[in-house]
Amino acid sequence: GYMPSLACFTESSPGRKEYRFILANPSHIADSEDEALAQAASDFSEARRVDDAMGSAEELSRQLSARGYVSVKNFKVILDDA
Repeated sequence: GYMPSLACFTESSPGRKEYRFILANPSHIADSEDEALAQAASDFSEARRVDDAMGSAEELSRQLSARGYVSVKNFKVILDDA
């Protein structure tokens, strides 16, 4: 199965991403990568909508946590250029 996941990164120089942290939702296991991606996009969009409405910088984090997202420790990003 696949877990919905979100990556936060900074662009240190054009085209060079440095990942700061990864969030994953182990409470929702999807049957396909596309389903997991769609779920993560939907969760992020809804959390942003609530965050924007509340006007609180911490609300996005609370919203994602409430949806089951947790921080992934010692993560490795594998880029698929195929």
